[in-house]
Amino acid sequence: MPPHSSHLTQPLDVGVFGPLKKAISASVSQLIQTGISRMQKFEWVQHYSKARSTAIRPGNIYGGWRGAGLFPMDPSRVLRHIAVQATSTPPPPAANQFNHETPFENSLITSSPPDAIVLQSANHALNELIGVRPEIPSPVQGYVRRLTHTTERLHAENSILKYNYQELHTVVSARKERLTGKRVVLKGRNLVSTEEIHKAVVECELATAAKQKKGGRKKAQPEHAEAEALGAIMQEL
Repeated sequence: MPPHSSHLTQPLDVGVFGPLKKAISASVSQLIQTGISRMQKFEWVQHYSKARSTAIRPGNIYGGWRGAGLFPMDPSRVLRHIAVQATSTPPPPAANQFNHETPFENSLITSSPPDAIVLQSANHALNELIGVRPEIPSPVQGYVRRLTHTTERLHAENSILKYNYQELHTVVSARKERLTGKRVVLKGRNLVSTEEIHKAVVECELATAAKQKKGGRKKAQPEHAEAEALGAIMQEL
C-alpha cells in the first residue's frame, strides 16, 4: 500500500478505529466536562463498552472494505480523495434579499429556555437592521451589538452548566451507590457486603453453639464455625 495512506486504504482505519475513537472521545468528554480529573477504571470500561457497541459492528467492518475500495475493488474511492478539487467562489448575495421581519416572527419571546439557533438568528437580524438605519446613533448600535453577543454567550454558558451539573450528579450518584455496600445483582448472581457476611458468620456461630450446648457436645472451634458459615453462605449464593 502507498505510504501515508492508511486513513484511506486500510479497512480498519476507515470503518472501525475512526468511529471507535470518535465514539469513546464523545462519551469520555461528557465526564471530563464535569470537572472530574480522575476517571475510575470501571468508568472507563463503561465508556469503552458503550463506544465499542456503537463502532465495532458488522456494518462498519464491511463498510470499511467498501470505503477503502478493496472489496469490491474500486480504486476511484481513494483517488477521488487525493485528487485536487476545483474550488469556486460563491456569488455574493443579492441586495435586499434579507427579510427583516421573518427572524423576529418566532417563538423566541414565548419559549423558555430560548432555542440557541433561533436566538442567534434573531440577534443577527437585529444587528443588520440597526446597521442600515443612519438615524440610530453609533453608541446605540454598539450597545445593541454588545447586548446581543452577551445574550448568546450567557445562553451558551447556562446550557453548559446545566449539562455539566446533570452529568456530575449522575456520576456522583453512581459512585455513592457503589459505596453503600448494599446487595446488588450482577449477571444473575447476588453480591453481599462485608458487613452482611460478618453478621451471617456471627449468627451461624451462635446457632452452632446453641445446637452443641443442647446436644451436650463440646463447643466447636471458632475457625471451624466460621468456615461452616462461609460455606453455607456460598451455597446460598
